[in-house]
Amino acid sequence: MLRSTKRLDIEDMGCSGETFLAACELLFKEKPKYAIFENVDKAPWLKMKRQDKKTGGASKGKSRHLEFVRKDGGIVVDNVPAEYGVRCGATVSGYTKGGSSVTHEMKWPNKSKKSCTLDELIKHNGIDRKTALLILESDVVYCTKYVKVDTKKFGLPQTRQRVYMFVWQPDDNNFDDDLGNYWAAIVKHLESHVHHSLESFILPVDHDNIRVFREALNGPAGRNTNRSINQAPDFWDDKISNANLKHNKIAREMFGVEDGARSQTK
Repeated sequence: MLRSTKRLDIEDMGCSGETFLAACELLFKEKPKYAIFENVDKAPWLKMKRQDKKTGGASKGKSRHLEFVRKDGGIVVDNVPAEYGVRCGATVSGYTKGGSSVTHEMKWPNKSKKSCTLDELIKHNGIDRKTALLILESDVVYCTKYVKVDTKKFGLPQTRQRVYMFVWQPDDNNFDDDLGNYWAAIVKHLESHVHHSLESFILPVDHDNIRVFREALNGPAGRNTNRSINQAPDFWDDKISNANLKHNKIAREMFGVEDGARSQTK
């Protein structure tokens, strides 16, 4: 996610969160067999893992309660707080009990109610919160497996930790499909540990090659290079500018940016 004193969650719609949600939408629309996600180690991976399953997703919550509404006879997720891994707009298919694969019907608490919370659904249907699993409707099922990697274990002499998540459609919609374990084993097999630090690849400051380049930069060649940079033609001079000036001026006029001004600040 973004570097800041307050790390953004998926629902905060930062750059990474917004990209991830769009990628999930693409998954359910195009239905590829496989996909791989990558992000920093501190990203909310457990929630991201749930998004690609029937039981997952995310949306910016308006309150601290997971809320549902009645729509076309179905029970639809309407509000999702940050602590839940549920996709807003998903339709509830039912729920399972104690790890069973049998899906039970979810009944609406009261016909006169337009919305209700998860707690109200649990109480009305007599659901055990600790063992039951909420099932959402989807025409495609994905399983996920993520692994943490470090570049120094894959041939690069630096510490750079990332997490990769493998997403796949299981055979016969079987959540116990173990393809992810094979993928994790392949990633493990590809490890090639670095036996030397980054410093061992860098020449010492008093090395002859370093000395030669420093002398060249301080000599005539370096001074000529610096002089040519300072004497570069004025981009805004019609007489000596290149062909890009015309297009640049047209674009600036369209967006109301003055000549010479940085486009970011107008």
